[in-house]
Amino acid sequence: MSRLFGGWLHATSRLQVEKYGRDLSEVPQELYGEEVRQHVVGAIEELGEYLKEADWKPWKPRPQFASEEARIKRCEELVDVLHFIANLCVLEGLTDAELSQMYLDKVEKNRIRNDHMGASEAEDTVMRRAFGLPS
Repeated sequence: MSRLFGGWLHATSRLQVEKYGRDLSEVPQELYGEEVRQHVVGAIEELGEYLKEADWKPWKPRPQFASEEARIKRCEELVDVLHFIANLCVLEGLTDAELSQMYLDKVEKNRIRNDHMGASEAEDTVMRRAFGLPS
């Protein structure tokens, strides 16, 4: 089951120990809140950088959006976000196997909820179009 995330958290934990000399899964309780804050703020900042690279402003021309260089830059920002998310997962003591199982469980739970959320046919059609699914 841990193959879903392919050792992502293990590699993140190892990087923290080797590069920074700290094990996020052993942060003292009195420092826990600050650690969480730092990684959440980091993820938010990186999401902001991604948003900037995504050139989201509809009133602004976006000729560079389609370039491979621009796509790579956007993807790099997403990877930066994932580093902070992985740090939070390690801080919580999650293993790759636990994260994989929890992720799959949540996907199934969301699928069931979405299948039974009582949306009207019109709302369902709008959602399907928004996600690029057949109506």
